[in-house]
Amino acid sequence: MASMSTIVPLCLSLLLFFQVSIAQFSFGGGPLYSSRGFRGDSVSQHQCRFEHLAALKVTHRDRSEADFIEYYNTEVRNEFRCAGVSVRRLVIESRGLALPVYANAHKLLYIIQGHGVFGMALPGCPETFQSVQYAFEQSSTQKLSDEHQQLHKFRQGDVIAVPAGVAHWLYNNGDSPMVAFLVIDFGNNANQLDPIPREFFLAGKPTSWQQEQYSYQAEQQSDNQNIFAGFNPDLLGEALGVSRQTAMRLQELNDQRGVIIRVAQGLQALHPSFQTEQNALLTPHWTVNAHIVMYVTAGQGRIQVVDHRGRTVFDGELRQQQILLIPQNFAVAVKARQEGFSWVSFKTSHNAIDSQIAGKRSILRALPVDVVAKAYLLSREESRSLKFNRGDEMAVFSPRLHQQLYAEWQNSK
Repeated sequence: MASMSTIVPLCLSLLLFFQVSIAQFSFGGGPLYSSRGFRGDSVSQHQCRFEHLAALKVTHRDRSEADFIEYYNTEVRNEFRCAGVSVRRLVIESRGLALPVYANAHKLLYIIQGHGVFGMALPGCPETFQSVQYAFEQSSTQKLSDEHQQLHKFRQGDVIAVPAGVAHWLYNNGDSPMVAFLVIDFGNNANQLDPIPREFFLAGKPTSWQQEQYSYQAEQQSDNQNIFAGFNPDLLGEALGVSRQTAMRLQELNDQRGVIIRVAQGLQALHPSFQTEQNALLTPHWTVNAHIVMYVTAGQGRIQVVDHRGRTVFDGELRQQQILLIPQNFAVAVKARQEGFSWVSFKTSHNAIDSQIAGKRSILRALPVDVVAKAYLLSREESRSLKFNRGDEMAVFSPRLHQQLYAEWQNSK
């Protein structure tokens, strides 16, 4: 599908919890993804033999501040590669927060033990939960304290379905550890990258094992980061409307807490009762279900693309008649130069959906303020600024310095 560089928000609906498996995930009229038939799988069909099966045990435990993730050595087993699935166990201690992450494939989580709260940032959906503070000394004027997408409670026996490319997080609000068994269906057509499950962390610092345990080349990386780390801090600060220092906090280059962090005082959130102009900036975003081929029709712009390890895989200028391929789920930011910037995007899905990082319909607006604060070690005031100082802007942002954005946000309170 070819589309011009505009984004139309699409409100989605999704049944999160059910006791049976799912066949497909769809939006509106037709399926978003076809069910199987992964492209480019390195294991050909004639190599997929299931004559010698084996029961596998946990082979590696990767610790974070608030417990651990256990992995199975499935990459050496032909049947798992042929089936296109990856498995692991997730253990979260009491008051532990599994930081926001999205993947290149569908996930199913079965809750073995415990209970907690689950959040998922569906692209284009509104923030349906709001809290308002009243300033009585100012004639009962209202100030928005927080707004985010709906949260869902889960308990032992529940199954949580997470579509590919959709950011999600979990919090254990119980008094005992929460244990979940996780299956990643990377053989599904939703995954257009390669036959390797890849997780793109929006916060925290993943380990080499978390990012590379299914790489058939056994590539080892010691510098894995979240996706913010790959962006220039000045560009990131301008996009989010925050200072360079705050932008660098989001990148968390020296954070050693891992991807499951401890929230000592508990988590505050709202629960359910039971063509660009000159110097404009396209919000950092990723495409949930498609690769993108950008073809520049006029002008010039700077493009940054970040992979699942937080590494900058492209940082350069695009000019008229040049093309660039942006892989599915890779985060990208676009800034127009003085003469403006126009392009056409060709996407490998007829129903492609973008998930924005900043702005009105973004992942940051979908998260509770306290999740943002704990994930990036910010104060609640800084977290509210990070969430709301782009106001109602969506997709394409006006060229304003982050100092100006912060001042405007302060004056609007």
